[in-house]
Amino acid sequence: MTAPTVAVVGAITRDDIETPAAAAREELGGSAVYAALAAALLGPVQIVSVVGDDAPLWWLERMAGRGIDVSGVRVVPGATFHWGCRYRANLEDRDTLFVHPGVFDDTPIVAPRETAGVAHLFLSSSVAAQNRAAMAAYRDRRLTMLDTIEREIVQARAGLLETIAEVDVVSINEAEARMLLGVEGPLARAEVATRTLAMLREWGAETLLLKHGPEGITLADAGGLRSVAAAPPARVTDPTGAGDVFGGAALAALAAGASLEEAARWGSATASFVVEAFGAARLWEIERADVERRVATLPSATPLPAAGSAVP
Repeated sequence: MTAPTVAVVGAITRDDIETPAAAAREELGGSAVYAALAAALLGPVQIVSVVGDDAPLWWLERMAGRGIDVSGVRVVPGATFHWGCRYRANLEDRDTLFVHPGVFDDTPIVAPRETAGVAHLFLSSSVAAQNRAAMAAYRDRRLTMLDTIEREIVQARAGLLETIAEVDVVSINEAEARMLLGVEGPLARAEVATRTLAMLREWGAETLLLKHGPEGITLADAGGLRSVAAAPPARVTDPTGAGDVFGGAALAALAAGASLEEAARWGSATASFVVEAFGAARLWEIERADVERRVATLPSATPLPAAGSAVP
């Protein structure tokens, strides 16, 4: 197997998902799974996580079959992270029904012995200590992307800020960005992006990928603001994991030599597949060529007018 150049750190979970049309129980999910499966479409990937001894062995075997190095997944006594949600009629808004972290929050991750050459690191763990351990282990890393979640912003803000100080790119959805900024009410997309990037730069990160769900992505860096369209899916069944898929795919594209705009278009196209079925089902089915065809339908990134940069 070719040595991985991408590593993904985060949760592997058992997901209970409800939509107005159907429900699924005990789905293999979690930010690390979604991101790693997306990244694996472009090359070998390492996944770093921890699960309880209730996790089925086939989970790891199936990921390995997709070119994912699972030697960084610890199996320890206890319960695997279990999460449940219910989507509303618009299939965008959802209510979290329960969060049972199990062994995940309190068990240190351990990176694989062989980390040399892994230059691109994707952090999606809500536990700051796990992210720090990963950054210390992957000493060859040249680019680190952090993907945030609401739980982290609300419950572990101090640790989140410490992590941002050591990463290059932050991927965050608009609702989380507003939460991070502490703003409510109407605010133009460009203003949200400008204010968020200004805040991130105060802490150390230089590039922002601001996700707007079906309305696309705003890129913000030294090159200004650009908008990337969301690729239209064939259908929307379950939006779970779309943001993680976008981040994992985009980072893998950067590792393959893509520009930030190209990486965002690749991430957008890959994310459009995962929403077409429950959980990660579509990610097990698609191949690189499927994503290439969908990328070809997307327009180039569109420059956005600058907005005021003051941080409230």
